[in-house]
Amino acid sequence: MMKKIWYVSVLLALLTTLFSVIPIAAADTGVTVSSNAPISIISGGAVVDKLPASVAPSSLVSIERTLFYSSETERWTFQQWSTGSTSPSITVGTAGDYKAIFSHEVLILIKSDATSLQRSMWVPAGIPINVSVPNTVQVDDTTRYRFLSWNVGETPFQTANTIAPIKPTTLEPRWVKEYLLTIQAPSGISIAGAGWYADGSSVIIQPPAAVTDPQNKNTRLSFASWDSQGFPPLVLTTPDKALLTVKMDGPHTLKASYDTQYLVVANTPFGVLKREWVTAGEEVVLEALPVVEIVTGQEQFVFRKWDGMAGLVSPKVSGVINAPVLLTAVYDHQVMITVNATEGALVSGGGWATVGSSATLTAPNSVGSGFAMIKRFKSFPGYDQGSSITFLVSTPVTVTALYAAGPDFGVLLYFMIIPVALILAYAMIRRRSLN
Repeated sequence: MMKKIWYVSVLLALLTTLFSVIPIAAADTGVTVSSNAPISIISGGAVVDKLPASVAPSSLVSIERTLFYSSETERWTFQQWSTGSTSPSITVGTAGDYKAIFSHEVLILIKSDATSLQRSMWVPAGIPINVSVPNTVQVDDTTRYRFLSWNVGETPFQTANTIAPIKPTTLEPRWVKEYLLTIQAPSGISIAGAGWYADGSSVIIQPPAAVTDPQNKNTRLSFASWDSQGFPPLVLTTPDKALLTVKMDGPHTLKASYDTQYLVVANTPFGVLKREWVTAGEEVVLEALPVVEIVTGQEQFVFRKWDGMAGLVSPKVSGVINAPVLLTAVYDHQVMITVNATEGALVSGGGWATVGSSATLTAPNSVGSGFAMIKRFKSFPGYDQGSSITFLVSTPVTVTALYAAGPDFGVLLYFMIIPVALILAYAMIRRRSLN
């Protein structure tokens, strides 16, 4: 009998305890507790997981936690009760809905190849927020990122974007990685192509082949070669070719080397002997024709000197170029003066003569011809100047000296005087001998 009483007592105690931990909210009391967050509350020492729930009037109700993470990327932060109380615990009244108000935040993760912009932040869920990035992000002096687009948002192709995150979101600004191409050139030479280029792109560079000095049109700079500056160097397969294609797999610096060149011009009366640009320091050989025949034996040009530089009197000259050279070969225009004479007389002054000069021909007045005979100068046909004539040379000319044969009276007189003198001398000797 005692055992039965003990069992009944224990059963009543268990029932009393059970009813003490089961919320009175199981019955509709007119007092409701709710929350905008998926949390539990504590009422009468018991944890209530399912909200809204009814509780006993005048009960002490507490929120389980003021900061609640529903996941690693979503959280709820207690703000206040609907009554205005900011205390985690309140005593409810006799009727009404008592709501625990939480702010709902989601985690925004910004991922970026430009690592300086990577960050995370908690933002209110469902409320539009503004995010922005710069148009370019400099990694260093030769590498940067240029904005391309966002992966989500209202204005994905603008650096300033708006997003209303209703759930945890990863924002990713997409970039184009760019490298700087630097081109070095001598002063006064402009080469297009330097600037920022996307990783992996190809750049075609076409420098000017030559640039003339604006102060001296006979001096210029001529492209010589490309040189890669810095490390690692850019491999150039044809550095001496002006047209160059560069693969932008990193920042590069290129130097364009130019040679100083001078214009060398050599003219002759018969055309251009040489006209070309010569690199400073190179040797040039010029060779003009010593004689240029126009009509064989009648008309010719004979080299006299080079005009444009003092002291050059040989048709072949050479030297190292360190300044512009402009030379003109000067020739004398010569024609043949042919002199004939009858009776074998010798006339001086014939031969090659320069056009424009004066020529003088002189014939002997007489030429002996056999015993007691003489050939006397008669004339130069066409000239009335006697045995010596002077005229202006213009064309090839043939001049004939005419002679006439006759007795040489001087010789005859000589031979007549000798016999007479002998006779007289003999007579004088006879007379003396007779006396």
